[in-house]
Amino acid sequence: RQRSSNRRTYFMSRLSEYIKSRREEQDLLSTDAARIKEEWLQELDKLMDTIDQWLRPSVEAGLKVTKATVPISEERLGTYIAPKRVIEFTGRRVEVEPKARVIVGGHGRVDVRSSVGTAFLIFSKPEGLWFIVKDRDWTNRETFTQDSFERLMEAFL
Repeated sequence: RQRSSNRRTYFMSRLSEYIKSRREEQDLLSTDAARIKEEWLQELDKLMDTIDQWLRPSVEAGLKVTKATVPISEERLGTYIAPKRVIEFTGRRVEVEPKARVIVGGHGRVDVRSSVGTAFLIFSKPEGLWFIVKDRDWTNRETFTQDSFERLMEAFL
């Protein structure tokens, strides 16, 4: 019985922290959307630069990486242009495309799509980290590292 009570307390503590965090974010979006959008675009630039750096040896081996942009329209942030990458090899194509800054369960989402499937890169601002989520299983996330990204590219290409 004590264990069940401890789990409930832990869950309620996590839930209340989550609710508090989301409320604070919504308040910020209402008052400082321009700054949040600018920070998000900077984070996307860093992400794309990192991907470019990690893929550089593969480009020298024959991988094609194209820099592009995508328009995004979000209710709270308005419309903006975000960086995107198109990765191609032997007729296969992977698109790394931002979808939104304002999401449930994170602080930004970038889709990684191919004919094989879709994975999500989710940004967690408190941790300052990106995570890979596959098969829409948000409970099973993997830290976005060069190794995890290369494994994803091998599966998608």
